[in-house]
Amino acid sequence: MSVSTGIKNLEGTCYMNAAIQCFNSIEELSTYLLKLNNIPKNTIILGEYINIIKGLRNNSKPCNVTKFRQNMEKVNKLFKGHKGNDPSDFILYFLNPLEDDLKKYGNCELWFYKNIKNNEDLKELYDFNIGKTIINDLFNFITQEEMICICNTHKYNYQTQQFMLLNINSDDSIENILYNNNNKQFYSQLTCKICKNPFLIKNSIKIGPKYLIIVLNSINKYYKYNVSFNEYIFINEENKKLKYIFTGMIVHLGSNSDSGHFIAYCRNTKYNTFYEFNDTNVKEVGFEQVQEKSPYILFYKRTFDDINKETKIESLKYKISGNLNVKLFCGNKKIIMSLNFTEKKINFQIDDNNTINDYDYNIINNLISKYNKNDSLFKLADLDENLRKLQSDINNSIIYRY
Repeated sequence: MSVSTGIKNLEGTCYMNAAIQCFNSIEELSTYLLKLNNIPKNTIILGEYINIIKGLRNNSKPCNVTKFRQNMEKVNKLFKGHKGNDPSDFILYFLNPLEDDLKKYGNCELWFYKNIKNNEDLKELYDFNIGKTIINDLFNFITQEEMICICNTHKYNYQTQQFMLLNINSDDSIENILYNNNNKQFYSQLTCKICKNPFLIKNSIKIGPKYLIIVLNSINKYYKYNVSFNEYIFINEENKKLKYIFTGMIVHLGSNSDSGHFIAYCRNTKYNTFYEFNDTNVKEVGFEQVQEKSPYILFYKRTFDDINKETKIESLKYKISGNLNVKLFCGNKKIIMSLNFTEKKINFQIDDNNTINDYDYNIINNLISKYNKNDSLFKLADLDENLRKLQSDINNSIIYRY
C-alpha cells in the first residue's frame, strides 16, 4: 500500500473517514477489489468504494466521499452520514451491503469456509451460510458456547461474528481483556433434563478470523479508560494460540462518547511504517506514538505462524517423573492438587481445616478432568497457562458464593 491521501470531512463524517482508512490499509481486501472487472451496475456500495480506494492511492488531493455517503444512506435508512454516527455502526452499515454486492460475483471457496467445511461440528453452520465472499473470508470468526452440567452433559452452540465487542470497566491490557472475555463462565437459566441442575456456560473462539476487529465499549460512557495494547497479541483457538499483528485503530478524542472527533492510525505493511489520518491531514508517526493513544476500535491481522510450544517440547523426548503439588484456591479454602507424572494421575484434596460441599467438589473435579483432557496438565509447555485458566474457572464457577 502506498501512502494514502486524506479524506474530506463532510460535516461530521470523521467517524467514517477513520474507518475507511483502516479498511483501506487491509491490503488483502483492497487488492482483491481493485482486480474486479465488469462491476454490475446494480451494485450500490462496491463501485463507489473501489473509486475511493483508487482515489486514496492515486490522488495528491484529499479524497471526496460525497457520493459514497449518499449511497450508504440509500442502502440503510438508519445511516445518516452527516449526523455523526459511530465508527462501529459504520462498520455494520458498510460490510453488510458490500458483502451483498460481492455476492453478485458468485460464491468463493475461500480459506475460512474450507475450515468450516472440514470441521464436523460446524457442518450445519457451513450449510446455512450461502454467501461466501471475501468479506466472510477476512473478517468472519466462530464462537463456541459450551453448556456444561455437573452430570457431564455437554451441549454446544456456534455463532458467526465479524467483529468482537469487549466491555471495558477498568484499565487493563487488550490481551488480558480478551482472555477474560473468552473465558467468562456463568450459570444459565436453562437446566439439565437429566439432573435438573443449571448449565454452566462458557464462551470461546472456535475458529479465529484472518483480521480481528475489536470494538471497546466502556460500560460508563463518561469513564475515560486507558487500556494498553501491543504490536502483537495472542488469542486462543481451541488448543492453539493464534498470533495477531496490529494493523490499525480508530481513536476517539472527546470527553464522552456522545461528542468529539475520530482519527485513525494505520500500518503500511510494505514499509512497516505508521501514519496518522486526521481527515485531510496525514503524517507519519512512530509506533511508540501510536501506543500512547487510547484505542476505540482495533484492527489486527493473523500472522499464521501459530504457536504450538507443546509439539516443540514433546519433540525433545523429555521423560518427567515424580509428583508435582500445586496449590489452588476456592474462596478461603485451599485445593492441593498432586500431579503424578510417572503414572499420569491426578489427586486433589481440600485443606484439612476446611470442608466443602459435594456440589462444589463435583464442579472442581469436573474442571480438573476437563483441563486434563488428553493429559494436558502433564505437558509442561502449557502447564502454567492451564493452571491459570483452571483457577479462573474455579473462581467464576464457585467463588462468588463465598
